[in-house]
Formats: sequence, structure tokens, C-alpha cells
Amino acid sequence: MKNFILILLTFLISAAVAEAQVRYLEPVFDEVTVQREEYGSNISIITGQPMETPLLMDVYQPVGDTETERPVIIVPHTGSFLPPIFNGTTSGDLGDSTLVEVCTRLAQRGYVAVGMTYRLGWQPEAADPNVRKGSLLQAVYRSVQDSRTCVRNLRRTVDEENNPFGIDQDRIGMFGIGSGGYVSFAAGCLDDYSEVLLDKFLDSQTNLPLIDTTILGNFDATEAGALCIPNHVGYDSDFDIAVNIGGALGDMSWIDGRENEPAYCGFHCLRDPFAPWFRGIVIVPTTRENVVEVSGTREAVQMANDRGNNTVLEGIPAAIDPIQPIVDVLSGIPVDYNGFQTTLATNNMYTFITPDLQGSPWDWWDLNVIRAKVAAINMQFGTNFDADLIHQNGLLTNADMSAQKARTYLDTVFAYATPRIYTALELSVNNDEIAETDVELKFGPNPATAFVNIEANEKIEKLQVFDARGLLVKSQEINQHQFRLPLLDLQRNQIYFVRMEFGSGYLIKQLSLH
Repeated sequence: MKNFILILLTFLISAAVAEAQVRYLEPVFDEVTVQREEYGSNISIITGQPMETPLLMDVYQPVGDTETERPVIIVPHTGSFLPPIFNGTTSGDLGDSTLVEVCTRLAQRGYVAVGMTYRLGWQPEAADPNVRKGSLLQAVYRSVQDSRTCVRNLRRTVDEENNPFGIDQDRIGMFGIGSGGYVSFAAGCLDDYSEVLLDKFLDSQTNLPLIDTTILGNFDATEAGALCIPNHVGYDSDFDIAVNIGGALGDMSWIDGRENEPAYCGFHCLRDPFAPWFRGIVIVPTTRENVVEVSGTREAVQMANDRGNNTVLEGIPAAIDPIQPIVDVLSGIPVDYNGFQTTLATNNMYTFITPDLQGSPWDWWDLNVIRAKVAAINMQFGTNFDADLIHQNGLLTNADMSAQKARTYLDTVFAYATPRIYTALELSVNNDEIAETDVELKFGPNPATAFVNIEANEKIEKLQVFDARGLLVKSQEINQHQFRLPLLDLQRNQIYFVRMEFGSGYLIKQLSLH
């Protein structure tokens, strides 16, 4: 299937690969600042003894920005709802490489990015599957409460603290990574108690709900429960767009299409071994045990499209949406997934097709950092975690892990997500496509082997090369009329798309390499 898909992509993808060089779509700031703040507090059960704990966020802001009302994107981290190392993986807190990269990229584009942590803790090793399932559902529920608390806190700072972070409280989105994707998707639509009374969310022996709001509090954490302290009551918890990379949704029925629900955008690996791509059982990395059936990104986004959540995303200009032609192709390719007949993609959802089992190719880590973290944890808690074993386990589903690989995947994520964030938050766009004759473009040889010469009567400000999958493989500032683009580092017998930016606009050339 992989070869068939690549052949289709090669011959069918339009040359409309483009991306606007404007604020919120591309980086316009070189540096960002980060400051850690508390956004609330609530009852945690992570130590086994319930106790009040602070809820923390890292606020990323662009250096040198003069805007005082900027859209804000909240970024919940991954980690299987357990602390890093204890969860059997290298990630799970505000220091995760992927979270830092995502928040930095957002801030460089002019957003205020908020990396948020949330209350962790459940019982993945419990022998009783009801305890495993119930404690995980409760952990997800607490994370939803915390993410909504974070939204309310940001609005509170505008009213009560003279807007210290310079945000626009009417333009808020959420961008969840891995387990954080479960958080962002659920936080957007879980708002009715009947939604947690589905059969799969009941104790299989007692038939009682595994979520009890008298203990856990209401969905927003604005009403007290035995394990819930109200936070920032009176402020709105809603936000405008939920982005998910590698997570899932508890059930597709949660998406109702109500006016207060966000738009949905998502990314998922077809061969993710832990979170289902369409629909299936969640398997946590900690124990590799089955937990509960959920709706994967593909099914959840389809529901958001069908129920009107994503109407706001219709009509995004091709000029700022370089990946949509690829999604159009994938959306026409049928696939059988766990007995479900569907297609490889749908609007607002991008599928990564990997050659082997991979769940989060956008993740990477430093083994020396992991060794230091493990040593500190073992000393503090008397545990005997093995850093090298955790590292090797991570490589089982991310064998060629590296910062370069991860950032390449994130290039595609950002190329597809940012136009949707931009549109859902009702930001403006000014982007002009120009003709080759407008700049007297000379581009050749094409097909090419080792290089292609590019010349124009207007300075080429920037050049980007996308491959047939939509991955950005080259990006370079040019600022001259003539440029020789080297090609020896690209794959032979492939189609690429070269996007050139000029002061007057942009244009795209399809390049054949042999």
C-alpha cells in the first residue's frame, strides 16, 4: 500500500503547496521568553494520599513583540497520565523536547503559548481491569478539569491582573501532544454527565459509573467535590480550536456540534501501537495492557466535520494551506482498520504513513538527560529504574529517533495546523500568488539531477522545498536575484515542490528529480 500511496501522491498532488509569510503562520520572531506560573491548585492523588497541589504552566512569549492582545494556545504535554520515568517512557512533563519545540514555534509565530501540566496518577498495574480503566478515566477527567481551569485563569488574568501576558481572551486554542491530545479533544466537548455513562465507562461488575462527580467535581472544576477545589469560578472555559497529535477521544458521541464546541484538527500515525488511529483499544506504554475502546483522531475529526464543528475551517485559501492537496489524495484512498472501512484521511486530519510501528515520531530525547533524571528519581524514591532500558523501549516504536526527524514531522504538523488555528481564531490574511512572468522567472534544468538554477528580476527572499508527502525538506533565506539550488541530498526519481517568496508574493514550481 505504501508504494501505491506514494505513486498517487507523486502524480496527483497539485502544485499549490504554499504558506503565507505572515504573523501567526510563519516565524516572525527569533527569540522567546519562558516564565513559570501557577494557574490554580487542586487535589492530586499521585502520592496515594490526596493533597492539594499547585497546577503549573510555562508561558512562552516572543521577544520584541509590540502587540498587547495576542491569541493564546495552551499545550498539554504527553506522558500516559503518569510522571516521566514512572510511566515507562522518557516524556511526561513541561520539559519534554516536543512540548518545548511546539511552544517555541508558536511563540515565534506571534502567539502566546502556554505549556501546561495537569494532575497525574492512576493504577496501570492493577490486576482488576475495572480499576485500570476506572483510574485512567478519572485521570483523564481531572486533566480535562485542569485544562479548563487553565483557560479560565488566562481570562482571569486579563480582568484581575491587567493582562500580564498580553493575550486576547477571545482567541484561545488548545494543542495537545500525545496524552495531551486526549486532553485537548475531550476538553472541547465533554460537557454532559450522560457522556460518561456509556456502557464502556461503567464498572463491568457493579454496573456503576466509573466517574462520580460528587467525588471528582463537575467537568469544569468550578463546583466542589471530595477531590476537587473550585478554581476561577465565573470565567468562561470554552476555547476555539482543539489540535491533537497522537491522542484520541473517549467516544465520538461526545462531539455534539454545539455552538460552544471548538473546531477539531488532528494528526496520527496509521501504525500507532498505543492509541488507535480510527477506533480501537487504548494500550498504555507503561504496561502494554488493554484499557478501554476510544475513537482515534481519524474518527473524531470526521465526526467534527459531519456535525458542523469544522464549518469554520471551510474555504481556507490554498495559498496558506500547503498540505491540503495531500490530504485530498489520502482522503480518496480506502483502508480497512480493525474491520472499519474508511479512508486514509479526511479534511482537517492528516495521517502519517510510517514503514513500521510508530506512535510519536515527533518525539525525541537526550539519553544523558534521561540517565540524570533516572539517577535523581532512584535516589529520591528508592526505585531501581534503568535509564538505558527506558531508552531502548522508546526506540522500539521510534527506532530512528532524532531531533532532526522529530522537527521534520513537526514541520508538516505546523504547515497543516497553523492555517486552521489561524482561521478558527479569525485572524486576518494577506497573501498574493504571482505568475512566473511577473518576476521573469528562469527555473532549470527541470527535470534535474544535481542542481537547479533559479533567476528572477525581483529578489528571491526565501525558498522552501516540500516532498510529495508534504514534508518540508529544505528551507533557506536567499535575498538575491540568482540562486543555485543543490539537489544531491534529495531522493532520486521523486517529485518535489519549490516555493519561492518575493516581495510582491509567492509562486510554486513542481520539480522532477531523476
